[in-house]
Amino acid sequence: MMETQCKRAVCALAATVVASAWSTGALAAQAAEAAWPTKPVLLIMPYTAGGPADAILRAIAPDLQKRWKQPLVIDYKPGANEVLGAVEVAKSRPDGHTMLIATDATYALNPLLKSKLPLNAEKDLAPVSLLMRAPLLLVTRPDFPANSVKEVVDYARKHPDTASYASTGIGGSNHLAMAWFNKQNGIESVHAPYNNLSLALQDVTAGRVDMSLVVTGGARAFIERQNVKPIAVSGSHRQPLIPDVPTFAEAGFKDYEASVYFGLSMAAGTPLAIRERIAADIAELIKAPEFQKKYLSIYGFDAVGSTPQQFAEFLKSDKAATIKRIQAAGVTPE
Repeated sequence: MMETQCKRAVCALAATVVASAWSTGALAAQAAEAAWPTKPVLLIMPYTAGGPADAILRAIAPDLQKRWKQPLVIDYKPGANEVLGAVEVAKSRPDGHTMLIATDATYALNPLLKSKLPLNAEKDLAPVSLLMRAPLLLVTRPDFPANSVKEVVDYARKHPDTASYASTGIGGSNHLAMAWFNKQNGIESVHAPYNNLSLALQDVTAGRVDMSLVVTGGARAFIERQNVKPIAVSGSHRQPLIPDVPTFAEAGFKDYEASVYFGLSMAAGTPLAIRERIAADIAELIKAPEFQKKYLSIYGFDAVGSTPQQFAEFLKSDKAATIKRIQAAGVTPE
């Protein structure tokens, strides 16, 4: 009897200690979240300076610094298709003071196409927000004998050995997007990979390659000089830069979808409350009509500004779609 009562007393004491510790820890976490940020916020950009993500984030940096009352420092860590930057963020303290700009390279392409990686993006990173997306535009050489998506498909079916398309590299977003387009429409065309978009479009302009799928902003100068012919753009609406160009859906290809995106992530374990606050602050800024017109439309991007939960769901669906495109392209892991 006495032994049983002692055991109960010990258990009760242990439960009290555990509850107290949990309560203390929870209160400490809440206090940390409420105080955030307590020092400069570091944004890791896994590219060189000057790209669209860099320009857009620099445009909202002053407003974020006013809201957060701390400097926002952009640190460029290009290399290994975003791997270097992603690893640095994954290893950082999960206190909300280190962020990563990430694309499908971090969350889908690298995990699916590289056999060895120094991180597991799904486990080592925590989603913050899907910031923006850019639909892809189908362009052809100026003298290409087609002026619609249907005519492009008809031409490719009649010329399976000569119809060609340029991409920015094997396994890249626009390569997989074009391979998926081919598979959906039962056509084959020759793939011509390049090191960058400018070189790819130069060869389309010169007539050495027939077509390519590109971000509208990246092809803007070529379109304005009429060096390439825009055919159709993915997404749910026409793009401000090219209002006369129809969407794939308007052209009768409603099942085709392809885009690139920029998201924001942090180290796994970063409190949800901090991630939600960051996502909400940035969404309010980038969704403003004036901001979209001045900073997003010129690059061909649409503001999204999702919650962490919405970004997590998007990443799942995007990875599933990427698997299908990789299979369509016949690309095998390195």
